[in-house]
Amino acid sequence: MFCTDFRIIAYLPIVTDQLALRVAAKRRKVDGFTRVIYSDPVFGKSFAESEDWADDVDDWYARGSLRFQPAGGGFSNIVTADYFRADTVGTGQVLVAARPVGVLDQNRLDLTTAAGAPVATRSGGASFASQRWAGGPTAATGLGFPSYQSLVARQGQLGIRTRYADQPLFSKQEVYGIGNVTTIDITDNITLKNLIGYRSYLVDQSFDLDGTELPHQSGFFFADFEHLSEELQLQGKAFDAQLSWIIGGYYFNEKAPTSREVSRLATRPSSKPRVLARTGARRCLDRSTSRPAASAS
Repeated sequence: MFCTDFRIIAYLPIVTDQLALRVAAKRRKVDGFTRVIYSDPVFGKSFAESEDWADDVDDWYARGSLRFQPAGGGFSNIVTADYFRADTVGTGQVLVAARPVGVLDQNRLDLTTAAGAPVATRSGGASFASQRWAGGPTAATGLGFPSYQSLVARQGQLGIRTRYADQPLFSKQEVYGIGNVTTIDITDNITLKNLIGYRSYLVDQSFDLDGTELPHQSGFFFADFEHLSEELQLQGKAFDAQLSWIIGGYYFNEKAPTSREVSRLATRPSSKPRVLARTGARRCLDRSTSRPAASAS
């Protein structure tokens, strides 16, 4: 298993005591240790990958600052910039337990059959034909969904390092920003200071929170934030430095378009199925490590 954490910091004086550059960078890469099997026996989706490894780490970060302070004082300027990028499968939620209650909302899917009737599989493998949604005798459906209780039992056989998902999982982030601080000494007791900053945050995620191939709690999230701020200060001292004062103005502008799409198998309000999932810590771990997951019926 590949696991690395690399960091570098450098300070470069360009003009002694006047102009200097400082840079830092970090790279992390850790192979995932929770196997993700993509499967959708009900709707028959096709995936580019047959499986992935979740709980992985793949990111890098860089930061730099340039300071200019000419001889004689009275003026200084500091420019900073940073960049972060991550591209991972995401966190590997594993099914732990489920409370077997609830039937599909007939207003949305309208495929509930008579109580106790066997499931007529519309699509998918024959192994799902004898299953009932949520495992209850009054919750048979025509969709061919496996019961959560059968999935909990299957998870116990798979262990905590394998999970299923009904769509490809990913988590992509890109964050960067730039800032500037300029200071001018007008007199010995009065200073003009300007601070300006810009930051962008982009995230694109696909998630499946129930740890199974059922389209119960899966979806997508996208956000593209932009922040711009400007602050002008006039500060100083008075009465033999007994009083410090500051006045100024602040401007902030934010653009934050977001979108979220979540798929949930609807249930009647009085009988929602409860699903518990847990996650593994992100650390270097051999993929072969496995032990039975907790289960409840």
